[in-house]
Amino acid sequence: MLTRRLIVLSFVVLCLASAVTATAQTAPQQHLVQAGNFAYQGQFTLPSDDGNGTLLTYGGTALSMGADGTSLYYGCVYGAAVVRVRIPAIGGVATQLEPCRGVPNLNAINPNDPNAKLLGGVLAWNGRVILSGYAYYDGGGTATSSHFVGAAIDTASGPYKVGTEQPGLVAGYMGVVPTEWRTLLGGPALTGQCCIAIISRSSYGPSVSVFDPDQLGTQPSVPATMLVGYPQAHQTIGTYEGPGPLYNGSTKVGGVAFPAGTRSVLFVGRQGGAFCYGAGTTNQALHMTPNPAGDLWCYDPTSSDKGAHGYPYRHQVWAYDANDLLAVKQGAKQPWDVRPYATWTLTDMDNAGSATIRGATYDPATRRLYVTGDTAGATPTVHVYEITNAVLQPQGPLGFSAQVGPSSLSFSWTAPPVAGLVGYLLEAGTSPASSNVGVLSLSASLQSLTLPIQASGTFYVRLRASYADGSSGESRELVVTLGAGSTVAAPANFRVTASGTTVALNWDPTTDPNVSDVLVEAGSAPGLSDYVSGASLGTLGGYVASNLPAGQYYFRLRSVGRTGTSPASNEVQVIVGGGSGNPPNYPTDLQATVGTSRSVTLTWHASNDGPQASSFRLEVGSQSGLSDYGTLTVQGMSFAAGAVPPGSYWIRVRATNASGSSAPSSDIHVVVP
Repeated sequence: MLTRRLIVLSFVVLCLASAVTATAQTAPQQHLVQAGNFAYQGQFTLPSDDGNGTLLTYGGTALSMGADGTSLYYGCVYGAAVVRVRIPAIGGVATQLEPCRGVPNLNAINPNDPNAKLLGGVLAWNGRVILSGYAYYDGGGTATSSHFVGAAIDTASGPYKVGTEQPGLVAGYMGVVPTEWRTLLGGPALTGQCCIAIISRSSYGPSVSVFDPDQLGTQPSVPATMLVGYPQAHQTIGTYEGPGPLYNGSTKVGGVAFPAGTRSVLFVGRQGGAFCYGAGTTNQALHMTPNPAGDLWCYDPTSSDKGAHGYPYRHQVWAYDANDLLAVKQGAKQPWDVRPYATWTLTDMDNAGSATIRGATYDPATRRLYVTGDTAGATPTVHVYEITNAVLQPQGPLGFSAQVGPSSLSFSWTAPPVAGLVGYLLEAGTSPASSNVGVLSLSASLQSLTLPIQASGTFYVRLRASYADGSSGESRELVVTLGAGSTVAAPANFRVTASGTTVALNWDPTTDPNVSDVLVEAGSAPGLSDYVSGASLGTLGGYVASNLPAGQYYFRLRSVGRTGTSPASNEVQVIVGGGSGNPPNYPTDLQATVGTSRSVTLTWHASNDGPQASSFRLEVGSQSGLSDYGTLTVQGMSFAAGAVPPGSYWIRVRATNASGSSAPSSDIHVVVP
């Protein structure tokens, strides 16, 4: 991951070295779904069997909407067949429409594997039924295909291969891409899979690929593009044995939803806490101690099985910005570069730490999300959420982008494919989300605008569509640098300490008279600013924030000058309310060795004084104190990267634990010839 980031960001640095530069995202611009848009409606139940002796208890997998929009496919016991039921009113009992049926040739997805074959997903599509299947335990990773298609489930043909990735990355849940995104993303439907055994053949976190179901049955292999995914070689937002919160060995994903009128791709599943591999026990005192089988006891009152544990468990939504998926489609990012803009917990189904997930599916017509868990032999139950109207605002312009020339700045976009457009609003500011430069009203007939360059600095620009009853949400912000760019440096030696719900931010006060303010950004993941975007802290070198909600925060600072805003400072990760102790002391003796073929090996020592570190974070930048080339969390006290691009790198390391991050080690300057 570090090598790839260095390649990409080295290119960015070369671009910024020119007289005028711009960074811009090309994507549909609509609002993002947030936790407050999830409204729990209640639940309904299903019969305990299909009338032919096949149980629906222990079922709920491969959940999907029927073609009529009023029915659900629901996995039967053992997961190799699905029943179709009529959706009742909340609190009612579903009536059966079709009995449990399976695909005739399901075993052919991996005929040499003796383990059970399961249905991963169902999609009603253009008068046909699309199904995906996978081997429960493909120890050899030998499966070669995953999807079936037919007029009915029990007559479906296949299997067919979808995409070029392992079938374990696509052979699960499926969903529909909204019309306005289909051409941009390259297909009308989504298919994905997460977190199945053997994990090396699947994604370690949410994963989805785009494909065209109409091509199934016309050729042995159907093209697909993975837009989000974290295969074994690219565990970039978590690790299998990590604490979470984005994923670890306890992660399960039941389904994906892409609500029309938004730019949110939502994964619904289950996430646990700190990872433990071993046998479950109800005796908390035995947690993480050896057991007679030679592995560990894991405190987990919900399961005594040997395997991955992470009690307590919660139902979780991973929310991704479709603009980031578009960047993957266009080749600007890799699927494992993408991070959720937010995650949140669904407490309505379970609030006691015993959350399970079997399936999840979204109905675009009613904006309802249906979710099933493991009922452990009890009455089959389906929970219902509605994604409320608050998020479905008027649609914004598509593909907003910027181009800087020698003497002009040009913007372009595509009109939203809806009626009632009366114009556009172009907003610009000198800090994120601000409009202090001005707001320009534009005609509805325009789809481009060229302005003469009359200033230098860094500007933040957004575009809205205007309608008679209001404006759309803002586009994704473009960061445009004109002329010589920012003349102020980022705040130096930024560090953060947390005590309970209070966080202290400190940095070295600047002596630059051009600096008029320092802005803070905070997000739920590295690089994000979904918590705070550009709040003023002043220039004194310190700020204390109290009563913050518990959670994981990533902080950065920027200096504000007369000609623009500086790059971001180093980023500091802090867990608020996660520990009563102190963060570890900073690491020492950071050293680098540059070997043949441009390999770089880093080593360091943890401090022997104070709290112990649970992990370390490398920060790599183009200058001392910066991390603009990227950050990387590692578990040990060494790291090696091969084929690092030639260049000059400033590297430091921080120690982290549940109470936060240490100050940085001393920077080392590494030159790769």
